[in-house]
Amino acid sequence: MQDGLGFLVNLSVSLVLALALGLVAQRLRLSPIIGYLLAGIALGPALPVLSPTPKWPMTLQRLALFS
Repeated sequence: MQDGLGFLVNLSVSLVLALALGLVAQRLRLSPIIGYLLAGIALGPALPVLSPTPKWPMTLQRLALFS
C-alpha cells in the first residue's frame, strides 16, 4: 500500500502546484497553460514515482478498487 500512498501524494502535489502556477500565470495575463507547463518542468525530475515502473499498473488497479 505504500506504493499507492506515495503515488497519491505525488499526484496531489503535482495538481496543487499546477493549479497555483496556472492561477499566477492567469493573474499575469498569460494563459494558464504556461503555469501548467512550468509546474511540469519544475516537478518532472523531482517525482520519479509518476514514471512508469513494473508495479505501476498494479498500483493503479488497487487505487481503482478503493475509489
